[in-house]
Amino acid sequence: ASALLRAGIKELRRTRFSSQPRSIFCGIGQCFDCLVVIDDVPNQRACIALARAGIKVRPQDGTQ
Repeated sequence: ASALLRAGIKELRRTRFSSQPRSIFCGIGQCFDCLVVIDDVPNQRACIALARAGIKVRPQDGTQ
């Protein structure tokens, strides 16, 4: 998540029903506000995922 923030990406997902933007809240993997899709796998917590060269990260809509 810190690599995404450093790159200027603040919106990591949108809520399921109201489509409200979410970003990092707790930063320790407890709140699930930072869910993203990593290499086509949804529901990955950006705050605890390891940054690696070549991975594809995209925002997530709700909980997929």
